[in-house]
Amino acid sequence: MPLDYSKWDALELSDDSDIEVHPNVDKRSFIRAKQNQIHQQRFERKHKIETFKYERIVNDGLLKRINALLAALQSYSPQSDKRPDELAFQALMESTGEDDSPPPPPEGVHTHEKEAPPTYSKMMAALIDQVKTKVDEDKPEPDKRFDAYLAEIKVHRDKVQDLQSQLLKELDTLEKEESKKITSESIHTGFDSSYVSKSDAKAPEPKKAPAKKEKVQAVETDGLLVMAFNTAIQGKDDFARQCVHQALLLQYCRALGKDGVGLFFKRITTQGHQAQKVFFDDVNSTFDRIRTRAKEIEKQRAAEDGEGGGVEQIQLHAVDPGTSINIKIPPASSEDPAEQQSRAIFDTFPPGLQRALESGSLDEVNKVLGKMSVEEAEEIVGQLSEGGMLSLEEQIIDATTEEGQAALKEFEEHEKQRALAEKYADDPE
Repeated sequence: MPLDYSKWDALELSDDSDIEVHPNVDKRSFIRAKQNQIHQQRFERKHKIETFKYERIVNDGLLKRINALLAALQSYSPQSDKRPDELAFQALMESTGEDDSPPPPPEGVHTHEKEAPPTYSKMMAALIDQVKTKVDEDKPEPDKRFDAYLAEIKVHRDKVQDLQSQLLKELDTLEKEESKKITSESIHTGFDSSYVSKSDAKAPEPKKAPAKKEKVQAVETDGLLVMAFNTAIQGKDDFARQCVHQALLLQYCRALGKDGVGLFFKRITTQGHQAQKVFFDDVNSTFDRIRTRAKEIEKQRAAEDGEGGGVEQIQLHAVDPGTSINIKIPPASSEDPAEQQSRAIFDTFPPGLQRALESGSLDEVNKVLGKMSVEEAEEIVGQLSEGGMLSLEEQIIDATTEEGQAALKEFEEHEKQRALAEKYADDPE
């Protein structure tokens, strides 16, 4: 299929145009002069197009007011025996439109005029003056003066209409001449967009605020061990073992620091690794001590029940050897938000429990808990752990006594297992 290049015939002259000039004329200079001539003609043509368009807009507004003047003046035909000059002035006042000022000219149009374009009111006033002057020159009969006004106004209207027709004809000629040549301004991008059918967009879901990260404190470990002891007394061994497991996880992570946590979890999750055995042995031994102590308390309660005077109680006791439960009362005048929260919990306790806590004696606290129901005591213990008022601390063991030597031996065994766990956690293999 042959290609049609005829559309490129409308291109303007370019630097590489294949033209022949006289041998005595420099081709490059001739092309430059021809290009300047083309650019000048194009500029003048565009200026005329903008000027004619603007003049047609102004003339349209003037024609609208002339037609309104004629309609208003013709409505006074029954009163034509009166003074026509007064009727013409009154009709002029009635034909005044809302927008009195014509639109401002575009940039570069009518730049030779220093003053702003006259308003339509001034144009109509000048028209009436011309009409009156013409009527006075013709000197019609008094009864024909009104008709002379109408006829002269129609003459001016016809002149404006003829001017509009002439402007339209010249404007069409210039626009056709402009469209004959292809210029950079007439080039536009085509077929540069596509439409893809998409499903209706879903309503945006509200963004959830990121969860606030909470720091785990040492009292959380103590609280989990207390919870494990209480649940072991109730016979919930599985839940008690889970509490011990989580408490020791926190304890190991706190001891190893942030750099050793990842390696620690990698070791204890590796099947058959020595660190896994050490950790779970520690969990089992701690759980066994808690369960043993829980069974002893159950036996004591059973014995008290057999004697007829015992009731089920919740008591606080240290589980790990070499540790003791210490009581810490948050100060009332603290500015620390955590201590203020703990103080708020403390203020909700009964006065008897507050006095027992302020005494610092665990026995006094157990006496108050013993007078409560199991449910109430469990709630109190949970609040004590939440407020950080109970903490497990190491105690001094008297090795001169048999009980102290037994406690020391158990404590050394426990620390040996702990050191072994840290050793394997630090081992890269």
